[in-house]
Amino acid sequence: ITAAPDGWIHLREGLFVHGSSVNLGSGELRVMNRRSGMNGGELAVDSLTIGSEIMGIVLQDGTVVDYPPGLFRQIAGTNTIADELDIYRGSYELHDGALSTYHLRVGKSWSGLADAQFVQMGGTVDVHSLHVGGRYNQFVLAREDSLAIQGAIASEIPDSVYIPGDYFPVRDPSPSPVPTYRMSAGGLSAGFVSVNGRLIQTGGSVHVRDDLSIGGDYGSYVMLDGSLTTSRLKIGRSYSEGTLSILNADCEINVSSRLTFGRDARFLAVPGSTIRITEPAPPYPYGTRVSILGSDPAAVGGLGNLTLLFESGDEFVATLEVAGEDRGVGYAGFFENFALDTLQVGTEEEVASVQLVDLIDNQPEWEGAEALYVKEIIIGPGSHLDLNGLNIYYLSSDISPGTLISGGSMIAIPEPTTVGLLTLGAIWIARRRRGR
Repeated sequence: ITAAPDGWIHLREGLFVHGSSVNLGSGELRVMNRRSGMNGGELAVDSLTIGSEIMGIVLQDGTVVDYPPGLFRQIAGTNTIADELDIYRGSYELHDGALSTYHLRVGKSWSGLADAQFVQMGGTVDVHSLHVGGRYNQFVLAREDSLAIQGAIASEIPDSVYIPGDYFPVRDPSPSPVPTYRMSAGGLSAGFVSVNGRLIQTGGSVHVRDDLSIGGDYGSYVMLDGSLTTSRLKIGRSYSEGTLSILNADCEINVSSRLTFGRDARFLAVPGSTIRITEPAPPYPYGTRVSILGSDPAAVGGLGNLTLLFESGDEFVATLEVAGEDRGVGYAGFFENFALDTLQVGTEEEVASVQLVDLIDNQPEWEGAEALYVKEIIIGPGSHLDLNGLNIYYLSSDISPGTLISGGSMIAIPEPTTVGLLTLGAIWIARRRRGR
């Protein structure tokens, strides 16, 4: 099927491509059934819409006609959409092959909530912008259906996994369907990604060329496996929450320009989790910033299990916001105080230059310069750490020969027994709470 030059063909019910070629020109394909898809060949359309924004219609005689969710299943082949792929109600399943579109919106509705999902089990997706939730710009990456993914998590992790500073709810607390993009394999490449729904990645690779932001009432990116590479990662938008959960220490996360924990960010991580800060790339060639904007350390309790690894080169200086209350040489500094598990500046193969900064008032009820408490600090050969007059308190260190530490001195804390650490921390927290 081929539209005339500069012409169009509209298909209003659905289509299945059996290894042939279909070109609708500037026409629209609307999927209103569960029998549409392709098992090979080529499909080219201006726009593709799955399902309807309205649930149904009432006829003049009072008869109610329901509009069922649509389903488009791509087994193989190439699907090229010039403008938009919009999922109102229903699913797009990508098993293999290639999909490209300018805009991909999962859950496009005025309410921001819709029974819509994109399930990627293989193949490649290439988009300019990716949203889930339409009005609220919701977007989620995940793999299986909601119940299955919860079952997979629950089979390996208890109902509530304690992570210092917070709990992670395995079961979905929201009463309404949340738009979801589910991913288990394959590759996703996007220029811009906005997250305000579920993003649960259990495999595959995600590459965001510019900005990945997580925010809104349902904004949550859960990583169980796979890799994420982005220029900028912002957790929590202005006046809205956003959650990043790293539930497998083998997940690979690379950020090249900006890593921002917003004012209402929530961050959870299992022990051994790592975020790599890599060399900045155009159009952000002026160094990398790691910022913490919030004042609630419990909300980002995953920092206590995180290794922040700088591999950003020495051409530009990366900055790291310190957010903890300076409690001096004592173990209480590691409790509810934005403490970090490991700070690593450079490796044997890659140097880095990092400067501490205190640009945000993360301790509004306390006066004075803020500090960083870290369990272990590692500085690779040829790398530079500028303390900038701020204090770092650490339990253990691995400082290679040929490193440069300037702007002050790091302060070592003798590591106590676990029981002693917990006792001292509990006493400190109890005193602070009584004083409020």
